[in-house]
Amino acid sequence: MASPNEAEGLRVRANPGLTSPGPLVVDDGSFRSKVLAVLGDPEKVSIIGTITKTGKTSLAISSETRIPPSTAYRKLVELRNLGLVVRERVEVREGKRISYYVAAFTEIRLKSADGHLRLEMVPSEATVSRLWISLLWDSQPPEET
Repeated sequence: MASPNEAEGLRVRANPGLTSPGPLVVDDGSFRSKVLAVLGDPEKVSIIGTITKTGKTSLAISSETRIPPSTAYRKLVELRNLGLVVRERVEVREGKRISYYVAAFTEIRLKSADGHLRLEMVPSEATVSRLWISLLWDSQPPEET
């Protein structure tokens, strides 16, 4: 699964000082349109609202939102593919893998300036941690053989 800044070929600019969650500015018009479409889907908005602070399973999300389980799972997959939801952790119970999902951001901001719509997304702590891990991992020199 792609990290939130790589999903769907997304181009974002991180504001300086990413050590505290600041907004990511989305420059990709196609992605911006997809996010606006998500915000127009009441079920997806409800799913995101349920997992903004804590990770939950798809069944817990379904129960809390009163969305049928298969629909909730399908919409979670769509949100994950966009990078708006991440898998927080996976547990194994009775031989079954159970995934917990959490929103990749805490805030979405739409700003209009000079006739242009600007999308900013404030990443969640989980997303900032993932970004730092990927930055550190990618910056490690290759091991000599």
